[in-house]
Amino acid sequence: MTIADHGTHTTWSRVQKGLHVANRDGMFMGFVEKGPDGRFLAFDAHSERVGAFSELAEAMAAVDRG
Repeated sequence: MTIADHGTHTTWSRVQKGLHVANRDGMFMGFVEKGPDGRFLAFDAHSERVGAFSELAEAMAAVDRG
């Protein structure tokens, strides 16, 4: 299920509730996971955490910039 395409060829897929995965031109870019406290945790392509955000769109943007 594709949920967003930010015009940079990044495609977001909801893998399961609370987990979204990013691909750009066929390459894995990272993921966003909803934490137990309700914040969205953003991770890059190496599973390194890049931040915690109150909004899903903010977390996705952080991965997309990565």
